[in-house]
Amino acid sequence: MEEKKQSRPEFISTDIPKLFHSYSSGKPFEKCINCECSLLDPNVHYIVQKTIRRYEGYQANDVIVEFAICLQCAEEMRMEMSQESMQNIQNYFEGNTDLLRRRQELFDKNQTDPNAWVEECLVSGCNVNQTTEYQIAAHCSGNQLHLGLMPYMISGPVMAEISDLISQKTQDELDRFSDEHFGLPPEWRQSLSRTLVLT
Repeated sequence: MEEKKQSRPEFISTDIPKLFHSYSSGKPFEKCINCECSLLDPNVHYIVQKTIRRYEGYQANDVIVEFAICLQCAEEMRMEMSQESMQNIQNYFEGNTDLLRRRQELFDKNQTDPNAWVEECLVSGCNVNQTTEYQIAAHCSGNQLHLGLMPYMISGPVMAEISDLISQKTQDELDRFSDEHFGLPPEWRQSLSRTLVLT
């Protein structure tokens, strides 16, 4: 009799590590940055995004931007982006990544440490220690992080390539969101835009 193949999970859940806690509070994020719904509810799925700058020769890193946004608000935000931007970004990832294969390779290695999932850039493969700025993202619900298509790390050069793909309409929307929620100085505004475009 032919052996039945085991179904492969879409994701594996684990406790949210400190890497994806809020840098300012030292605890898991509690509210969506946009609608302020509670993220402590296990039925609410959300994305944690951080942009981090590291300095060669030093142990300390700067968390430039960090936030958590529920999936409903993230989808509404995507709807505000131009079709041109969305298609450009989709084409970029389809041409440069294979998220399903990456997930399966990590599952095959029984890799359940979220930190290991963000050691290399999703697109370029460069190590996190080889880039001075990078973005990390994770899919969570309640106090659980879901290992699947996320978490991942995007290196600074790749972030720059992606930001070049967005239209002026999308950039205007990202600037509006930035002004409403962050009020960052001009030198950090571009880093936020690069983070938001991948939300």
